[in-house]
Amino acid sequence: IPGLILVTSMLFLVWYTAVKHNFPLTGDPFTWARVGHELKRSWVIFLMPVVVIGGIVGGAFTATEGSAIAVVYALAIGFFVTKRLKLADLPEAMIRTAITSAVVGAMIAFASVVTYMLTVDQLPAQLTALLRSLTQDPLVFMLLVSVALFVVGCFLESNAAYIMLVPLLHPIALLYGIDPLHFGFLFVFNLVIGMLTPPVGVVLFVLCGITGIKLGELVKHVWPFIAVMYGLLFTCMFFPKIVLWLPQTMGYGNK
Repeated sequence: IPGLILVTSMLFLVWYTAVKHNFPLTGDPFTWARVGHELKRSWVIFLMPVVVIGGIVGGAFTATEGSAIAVVYALAIGFFVTKRLKLADLPEAMIRTAITSAVVGAMIAFASVVTYMLTVDQLPAQLTALLRSLTQDPLVFMLLVSVALFVVGCFLESNAAYIMLVPLLHPIALLYGIDPLHFGFLFVFNLVIGMLTPPVGVVLFVLCGITGIKLGELVKHVWPFIAVMYGLLFTCMFFPKIVLWLPQTMGYGNK
């Protein structure tokens, strides 16, 4: 539900921006027939997350095995369905994968050391005592976490933030009686917004590489989208049912 609200909000903002600045129309006009054609053409690709996530949740294989299955699935689609993948493309893809894996692995290793040091120094217990002395209100606690994650998201890559901060903040959230799913959503969404905020906005650098637009020009126009995302974040914070209604309807928390 939050995802659908975010997509709708972003669509409206893009439409409003385009009309306000009188951007010219580009590409083919929208038709439902074209949507149907594209869905028919791409259904096999949409099946990938269904197969991988469904297999992990259903217990058919582990998350690590699921990643290997995703690779095999992608190779099969690239070679036999879209036929855009060639054998000559594999060496470069493997090198990129090795570099990305090494970066993430090193990040996890360093973050694990920091987490261990924080645990040895009993920082979680000290932080819990500090926060409990400041407020007993779960909502105030989540607002404090959001402010902290905003700062962290501006300067720290999200994977490192997950590894270092989740073990620190999740037990404290449970003490405040916050639903783990609700807290997890707010935590992840906060850091996703951080991927759009300079100076370390990973998504911004990707967009600059794809479009050729300078970072300064992109940053100047990204703030309305960040404001929309924060609006949704605080709405979900104040009204947990937006996040929890569908999972609870499907049986979450009833076991």
